[in-house]
Amino acid sequence: MEGMQRLLRIQPSKVIDAARRGSFAAIEALSTNSLDVIPVAYQPEVVALFCAHIQKTPVRPDTHPYDIVQCILGLSILIQMPNLICLPDVIRTYPKLLQWFAHFSNEASRGQALGDREALSAYMHVLYLLVKDPELRSCILETPDTIQVATMMWLATDDENVLPVYPGGAKAFALLLHYLPVPITDLLFDATSGNVDLIATHAVLPLRLALRTHPYPHDGFFHSYVWLLEEFSMPRPATTFVPAMLAAGAVRLVTSTLLRFSRRDIALEGPHEIVGACLRTLRHLVETGTGIKWVAQSVRSGLLAALFNIAPNLDTLNQNAHDAYMAFIQDIIPRYLLFRPVIKAVETAFTELANGPNISRHFPQRFVDSWVVLKKTAEERISYMQNFWLLQCENCGKSDSKSAFRRCSRCRLGHYCSVRCQEADWRVHKTRCSQWRPPPARRCR
Repeated sequence: MEGMQRLLRIQPSKVIDAARRGSFAAIEALSTNSLDVIPVAYQPEVVALFCAHIQKTPVRPDTHPYDIVQCILGLSILIQMPNLICLPDVIRTYPKLLQWFAHFSNEASRGQALGDREALSAYMHVLYLLVKDPELRSCILETPDTIQVATMMWLATDDENVLPVYPGGAKAFALLLHYLPVPITDLLFDATSGNVDLIATHAVLPLRLALRTHPYPHDGFFHSYVWLLEEFSMPRPATTFVPAMLAAGAVRLVTSTLLRFSRRDIALEGPHEIVGACLRTLRHLVETGTGIKWVAQSVRSGLLAALFNIAPNLDTLNQNAHDAYMAFIQDIIPRYLLFRPVIKAVETAFTELANGPNISRHFPQRFVDSWVVLKKTAEERISYMQNFWLLQCENCGKSDSKSAFRRCSRCRLGHYCSVRCQEADWRVHKTRCSQWRPPPARRCR
């Protein structure tokens, strides 16, 4: 291998000829040194070589083609080169490349080395680069079984306990969903035999693992995982994935991610993209069906704190993220402030925010105006809830919802927060109890 690398630096044409004859050492040298050593003039020739080798090698269930793996990985590096003139070779090779992807996915299901999850992440990254290229995209999306094979690879890259080395699976699948010109529901149903819960679980799982991993993984992981959730949550016709994603905890996870990155400098590219994707995804998720539960869950997970943290950098958000941000403050949260779970969650959130920083001159005026209106509305609803929806303990005066209190079994009108309070108040309450006690029902004759 070292000798082939030295020869590649001196006489690349000899290494290319050896690779054409099937030398694995030559193919490996070309794959691992695609951009560092190979002169630009030879790169189209190397791409054509990789494509030809992929096409001529038959796909057999019992084969372990390490040379094909090297060709695919080398191809993934070279197709990123600008103005590459051999795209027709890549287009002709893609159907056979898809067969190899399916082969590696089947190996993963059998626990074979070439089909392990790290290798599949790398293959999904190749697919991401192919779809990213505008000239290759239409060919890929029009090729039969692309979604089925991509779904197989994506599902095989996940592990319940460990993040992959690179988030290629989520990134490639999100890009595919973004550009897919037809409704995704039927295609994904066919690929997973209609198992919506399986898709939702695999969509949510990586973000949960990323939030649990210490130290936190690179920002690119979070962006890929939230982006995938955003694509699944998009309001498409007949979309049925959102309810299953909600049941899998998507709202809590996306809100936690938003809160985490709202504390960073979101003017930077990584946090900026993640915050925008979180805001757009949350907006799609919480308004699905009856959003009372999901709005309350998001507020309890830190939504208001995240919105407050983002405010000084509000102008850096793109238009869709900005619209989602303002929708939460001006429309979504105020609209659901009619329901007790949301009111209680907002009350707790504003209490916690009262101990933090105050609004300063660095906050945009439109945020300040909307925030003041939201806070005033919340205070009115909290006051109403305390006066009309909450009960007070007859002994200590503690306020809470009706379900938290004991009731006198005789008059059924005295309420107490505990047995101790009820016993302590009995001397006072017994004089009123007989007055409040309803008369016995008359027996019918």
